[in-house]
Amino acid sequence: MTDFVFVKSSSGIKASNLEKILEHFSGIYHNPIIKKFQKENITAISISRKGSSQFINSLYSKDLRKYIWITGIVFLDQEKMNDESFLAFFEKKGIHGLKQLSGWFNIIVYSLGSGQVEVVNSRLGLDILYYSRIGREVFISTRLSSFNFLLPNISFDQGVILQQSLYNYPFTRNTIFKSVKMLPSSSVIRFSVEDEFIEKYWKPGEEIINKPLNFKRSLDVLDNGLDKAVKKLINGHSKIALSLTGGWDGRLLLAYVLKHKPKEQIKLYSFGIESSEDIFVPLQVSEKFGYDYMPVILSDDYVKNDFLNWAAKTTLYSDSLRSIKRAHYLFTMNIISPFSEVVLSGNGGSNLLKSSAYAPCNVFNRFVLGLIRADNPEKEIGKHFDYLKSNFPEVLNGLSRVEFKDSFYWAELKDLYSIKNTNVRFTSYLLSDIEKKYFGAEQTSYKHLVDNYSPFFDYDFIQELMKTSFFGGFSNDSKSIAVVKNSLLYAKLINRNNKDLASEPTDRGFALNELLNPLNYGKLGFTLLRKKFNKKPPAVSHYNTDSALVNFIDSYNLPLKKITGLEKINKEFVANYISIKWFLDRMNDLN
Repeated sequence: MTDFVFVKSSSGIKASNLEKILEHFSGIYHNPIIKKFQKENITAISISRKGSSQFINSLYSKDLRKYIWITGIVFLDQEKMNDESFLAFFEKKGIHGLKQLSGWFNIIVYSLGSGQVEVVNSRLGLDILYYSRIGREVFISTRLSSFNFLLPNISFDQGVILQQSLYNYPFTRNTIFKSVKMLPSSSVIRFSVEDEFIEKYWKPGEEIINKPLNFKRSLDVLDNGLDKAVKKLINGHSKIALSLTGGWDGRLLLAYVLKHKPKEQIKLYSFGIESSEDIFVPLQVSEKFGYDYMPVILSDDYVKNDFLNWAAKTTLYSDSLRSIKRAHYLFTMNIISPFSEVVLSGNGGSNLLKSSAYAPCNVFNRFVLGLIRADNPEKEIGKHFDYLKSNFPEVLNGLSRVEFKDSFYWAELKDLYSIKNTNVRFTSYLLSDIEKKYFGAEQTSYKHLVDNYSPFFDYDFIQELMKTSFFGGFSNDSKSIAVVKNSLLYAKLINRNNKDLASEPTDRGFALNELLNPLNYGKLGFTLLRKKFNKKPPAVSHYNTDSALVNFIDSYNLPLKKITGLEKINKEFVANYISIKWFLDRMNDLN
């Protein structure tokens, strides 16, 4: 993936600001390949990492008198499109035809003569795009930090800052920069001379069917859909890096990758503390079957010598959307990048396949779920403000309850709450916003190192998933039934595609093929309960982030430094808030 900056301005970009933008990106990419385009009142800059197979070329249609730029990866059916095939498709189908495409992309179109700018992004919007319109000027960038150099007198939105801290991402298209917005997923936005208009061309809730396929047919559909998604993503790459932990998503994907790639072309990795199941389980599996596996140990030395550097870069490179506690992802991708420029991950797998058995987690915490499930969102937002006022009064900085409520985008909330079924509402928001803002931000934080793709985010696969009884949008299963169905799904798919992987123990204490015999359920249930009650709190957190968080607060003299006893407070909120504050301080320094 690459980065992109587009400016429509009669005065152009000041030379000094252009220099700052290029300097900023050079600090991220290190010896990047930079392409500049300047014509009439348009300036476009694309930045690629050295060795990347993806570049942003300015395509031109002589017949249509339009310039086109594409960021990300675009598929038509199962085939990846190149510049020539895309231009031929666009000239035949036009802007509306772009809604037929799948992948992870943003497409920017500029019309000579009319001066109209149109932008189309993919259905899940995972390749995050920011924009701002001031009068007749239009500013577009794949990174929020660019606007620090593009717009005069940037000011910050305290309401959105608190949203992002509380929910892990803003519950709105507004950003922490006033006057800058995030393009909603599956959108076409048109900037005319005097106005802007956004059209949503896909709403997940509208594709949810009332009568799902039965269990057996659902299994067949998902097996075929996931196989096609994996094959599509790894096609044309001689080396693939794949995350294999103690859990099930990576093992499921490995079962499919091994159908299309010899194990010599697969680099497995995972990260965690040395005693973590995410280290010793994949290590045992890899040693037994001869896989090329690299453990990344998040040791005390990592916390002492490396964490501060990678934590700061994580929040900077993700435009503050990734907490410093996620520094191990960037740290690991830096280690993995020499082995492969493409990483296949299980991002979103458990979220999308766990049916209605969803529960608070890092991706959607209790505040997110509380707001999505609320009958009265305004009242629920008021409760969240009271929580902040009671527990973190020092972060409000004079913000009132009304101002906090006004920081939400109520037009989109109204549309969301028109969905009365809370499962459908949750699934719609998950696909439209949560996956983009959580996993899209993750990919942004290290896309200068590797391209990361998850087959679970492939639109063709999601279409198949929506037909099945495993999709949570319409499920009325109890949580216990949903958990059993979900577990059986993984067990059957992995066993169907690779019996060796199904026979090896996982982080649950048993092998997945043991789930295939109902007579084992009592024993397996006892195994889980014994594991749960015998589990002792680790001396350090799974990713060694608790002490690292304290180190970051102390080292940079950030707000909330006075808070002690981090185990007794909302550590995620603290980590998110200080990540944003560090990012904003850094923006001031850069400017």
